[in-house]
Amino acid sequence: MLASCPFSYLLYYILKVRPLEEVTAEKGEWLDALQRGRLLHELFYEFMTGISAKKEKPSVKLHQGLIEQIAEKLIKKYMELVPPPSEAVYE
Repeated sequence: MLASCPFSYLLYYILKVRPLEEVTAEKGEWLDALQRGRLLHELFYEFMTGISAKKEKPSVKLHQGLIEQIAEKLIKKYMELVPPPSEAVYE
């Protein structure tokens, strides 16, 4: 394949790019690192956008319920996009 594809040759021999190892999920894991990161970024973005619009600063006392509400909504969304392997991931 490398001989028939100059781009593959460039990646492998010149740039020394190697294929990624296959990622396997740990028992009890649901989202991979990229998916978890996206979920968290969405959570923080939505939270900060909401409180910034009200000209508030983050506060555990004032905003714990809000961030939990946003987290629950996003977790439900991700459960539809990437169904968890079992209910054990929530324990």
